[in-house]
Amino acid sequence: MFGGYRMALVLITKYTRQLEKQTLHYLGAALLLCALLLTGCAGGEADQEPEEDSPPDIVVVVGGAGSDEPEDENPVVPEEEPFVPDNFFIPDDVRLDRITDLVLITGQSNALGASTAFDASLDQPNSRVYAFTDVGWRIADLQQVWDLTHPGNFSASDPEREPFNNFGLHFGKTIAENRDDRLVAFVLITAPGQEIAHWDLGGEFFGQIRNKALNALNQIPHKSSFDGILWHQGESDAADSDYYTGKLNALITNFRNENWFGYEKPFICGETIGLPVNNRLNRLNTDGDDWTACVEGEGLPSLGDDIHFSAEGLRIIGARYGWQYVTMRPRPPGP
Repeated sequence: MFGGYRMALVLITKYTRQLEKQTLHYLGAALLLCALLLTGCAGGEADQEPEEDSPPDIVVVVGGAGSDEPEDENPVVPEEEPFVPDNFFIPDDVRLDRITDLVLITGQSNALGASTAFDASLDQPNSRVYAFTDVGWRIADLQQVWDLTHPGNFSASDPEREPFNNFGLHFGKTIAENRDDRLVAFVLITAPGQEIAHWDLGGEFFGQIRNKALNALNQIPHKSSFDGILWHQGESDAADSDYYTGKLNALITNFRNENWFGYEKPFICGETIGLPVNNRLNRLNTDGDDWTACVEGEGLPSLGDDIHFSAEGLRIIGARYGWQYVTMRPRPPGP
């Protein structure tokens, strides 16, 4: 009988020791885990990348049960910063809120100014003339890309090459240099070599003009529409024809019916160097519409082909566009 008790005691002692070993093993593992967690919370958290399926952060509520702080019924939730693409970052020297005159420029190659010369003293930027570039609004500089469909026409594609000229810059500079209360911003979109039908409503190019105009306009909070349009086209429609007059009048109406433009705003065209279509363009000066006009371009310096303006010709006709615009808009337009 006593032998059975001794055997039972031995077995109980053996299993008790095994249980003590297992308990110590699990207790040690638990202590090690706690130590790792505390170390991670204290110093390693900032260096670790959160996993995709990690649980949400713990929110500590101030107030409520067990707290002496009053409970806030309307807690302040921090607003998320709006996403702004890098390519549309606005530098500090560009003040979109100060823009007074927003103008669209469209037409053929003379509106683009391809293959013309550059003069660093005559063609320098003006801080109150902005252009919509491939990276958003900037102080207008001929080194930039203004028309994405023809980026090769500007020196941005080759930093060692001098840029070509453009009458849009000189249009803006003429206004800024003579009107202290104006800041001019322009959008350029051209179609060299194209006839006027290329601008027909419903066509692909008219849709491109609309999209670019809205993209530029939407970045200027205080502006709801453009203030004017400069049109320089006719080299591919050289004839003195009723067809061109009909197309031009329809184009003006189509632009005026766009919600980003409207009526009672300048629509100004410019003559070619000497083509018969000038007779049709000049009818905008005698059509009884106070908001249409045509500036003189006949006889201006050319590249030698009597079709394309030289840099000098672009500077002159750009200034004429500017003076005509302020004649029609003597005071800064509203929003």
